[in-house]
Amino acid sequence: FGSSERLKTLVFQDLLCKAACKAIINAILMDPTKLYCDMVDVSLLRGRWARSDSKYENWENYVLWYGMTEHEAREETIEPQIHIITATSKDEMTLVHQLPWRAGLQVEYTVNMDGKYYPIPQALLKTAGMSGLANNRAEWMHKFDEKGLMCEQHLPVKGKPHILRYWRSLVNANEIMINVRFYEVDASGQETEVIHTIRYFQRIPFKERWTAAAAQFFSGMDVAENLRTCVSWMRKAKDGGA
Repeated sequence: FGSSERLKTLVFQDLLCKAACKAIINAILMDPTKLYCDMVDVSLLRGRWARSDSKYENWENYVLWYGMTEHEAREETIEPQIHIITATSKDEMTLVHQLPWRAGLQVEYTVNMDGKYYPIPQALLKTAGMSGLANNRAEWMHKFDEKGLMCEQHLPVKGKPHILRYWRSLVNANEIMINVRFYEVDASGQETEVIHTIRYFQRIPFKERWTAAAAQFFSGMDVAENLRTCVSWMRKAKDGGA
């Protein structure tokens, strides 16, 4: 963590967030009409968050439901995704959305929490994953409800209208849960849940100080010598604190 003071701060934030989560549950039980942003300090959402490639629920079934092959599903599971939330309030949220595997994509945008539909940033649509490919309206809506920060999209999937909703909420000060629900909509407007999943994002703070190492050499044709050179440089870099 860099220092004992930093560790104390993170522990305090975690305890504070856990207390806030308990308070939220109690508040919902007493008054289910309360909004998430009225029960938790939304500034806790600020920070750098990386999607976990190992902690999730029902994800395999979710991506296979879209018709992906097992290989595509695996790629979708481990693909890194980073959200750097720089500003939050009850009215809007600004973040830098990073998708390194998609040609180093980085997009900064602000979403309004007013329950109205707005265009999805074009840069995201051009390299869209599952939901983006299906979203021919190219719009989304955000708002706070009693569960968390909710995003909604209308998607035609398998020839039928569907609604995608997902809620972002804090598990603790260092983990965000994104609860994803997919609903099929019939002619009367009745919604039926067809698939769901949960993904988790962990807080990964920026390092204030770091050491990097680089090496350049002529590789030649000797594979064994090549390997020895690489290992030698890696050991020197490690000894130097990289």
